[in-house]
Amino acid sequence: MKFVLGSAAVWWPVNVSRPDPDAQGKTITQTLKCQFLPIEQDAFLAEQERIAAIPGLRARAAAERDYLANTFQDWADVEDGDGNSVPCTADHKAAALQDGAFRAGLWRAIGEVTLGEEARLGN
Repeated sequence: MKFVLGSAAVWWPVNVSRPDPDAQGKTITQTLKCQFLPIEQDAFLAEQERIAAIPGLRARAAAERDYLANTFQDWADVEDGDGNSVPCTADHKAAALQDGAFRAGLWRAIGEVTLGEEARLGN
């Protein structure tokens, strides 16, 4: 395949590591897919610097959640506690972004997409 300058949105796996409720000190990995918009490296780094410079923990956390919410357009393989599919709405995104493990998984996936690395199981 030839190199194409510029890129479109891509689907990418997001691995979320959570404490295993059945094994003390162990984690389990839950995986969903997100459709990410292309992010140029300079824009990615500038946004990291901007967020880091925001005074106050709450303001910085809100800016991080806003940034992450805008990096992906859709998701797949997300269910509620009853096994029902959860659509990617603004309210569902906001609820998911309150979860630190979800945010950490998004950051890893964004880094993989931005740096051009293949996703690794359990990263």
